[in-house]
Amino acid sequence: MAFNDRNLTVGKPKLSSNFTVTSNKLTDVSKISHQTVIKASKFEIVIDPEFEELITPLTCEEYNGLEESILENGYDKKKPIITWNNTIVDGHNRYVICRKHNIEFTTYEQEFPSRSAAKIWMIDEHTKRRSINEMTRAYLIGTRFLEEKKDVGRSKFSQKIPHCGVIIGYKSTRDVIGKQSNAGHTTVERAAKFSEALNKVVAATGIKRNSILSGLLKSTMRDIVTLASLTHEIQSRVIAKVQDGEETDIKNGTLKVQREERDKAITSLTTNSKTF
Repeated sequence: MAFNDRNLTVGKPKLSSNFTVTSNKLTDVSKISHQTVIKASKFEIVIDPEFEELITPLTCEEYNGLEESILENGYDKKKPIITWNNTIVDGHNRYVICRKHNIEFTTYEQEFPSRSAAKIWMIDEHTKRRSINEMTRAYLIGTRFLEEKKDVGRSKFSQKIPHCGVIIGYKSTRDVIGKQSNAGHTTVERAAKFSEALNKVVAATGIKRNSILSGLLKSTMRDIVTLASLTHEIQSRVIAKVQDGEETDIKNGTLKVQREERDKAITSLTTNSKTF
């Protein structure tokens, strides 16, 4: 990835008028003025939890390796932390490491037409760079589909893909994403349904999204869709049973809670009938 010199700075404290966005195209930068260097500890860049959760966390080994590399070799200024409206869209781990050790780093303020477009760009970059499991891939494909629909404002006829700004004519969002992701129509639709369901479960229970996507809590996409259709109280009970080790996976946890609910209903009916 190449970068435009005008959008690059080192340890940028805020959206300075000296670094205005002129294009979505990133051109190469090999020289950075030392006059723009600012200590990283003197300012803050925003980490948006929703953006951060789109990125699969590094393993301990990967994170430690990155930290050791930065400490031994210094921060590579040709690989800036990408921001949008002063919010990180690429480089979360590098930012945390640099702040921890008070290391100077470069930032690049990228322009996107909307929050959805920024998320789409993040998804594309993430899927290109790192090996991800099938469930995570499905979640990202589904999220991209939903964000495209949201950004364009219609569900069927996307005239433009916000990420690249290329006019594609009257093709469905599903068709375009399917082609870009090498996935069929059914796969894209199923992925979108799964993404919506997982977001509902996360909102209802407070569980970390990656707990499901990483396989820490065992489940299938269908299990999550089923769970999301239940009440918030039941969802929370299911998650608690799996987290506590009472059940091995989401499917069995759901079945257990549903049996408990049926037994409770039967007991209630029996008690009421005796009363009369």
